[in-house]
Amino acid sequence: MAAGKAAAGKAAAEPLGRTAEEVVWAEALRGACEPEHHWRHRREFLLRNVGEPPAAGSAQLQRLVSLSMVWANHVFLGCR
Repeated sequence: MAAGKAAAGKAAAEPLGRTAEEVVWAEALRGACEPEHHWRHRREFLLRNVGEPPAAGSAQLQRLVSLSMVWANHVFLGCR
């Protein structure tokens, strides 16, 4: 029974079709005060649009993170 709960928790933590490495990479990009609901959707945005994870500190990574934040602000806060 406990193994079933652990498997369900792991499945909920990892977006469908994502490896554990991809999820760990994305988790490093989470904002300190970001609500769980916003993070779940922004993480999915990042994982859908990343392709090959860019190098830390690269312009490509900064652009992707910026776009994910703009998208989240538009969707959740109604910013235009």
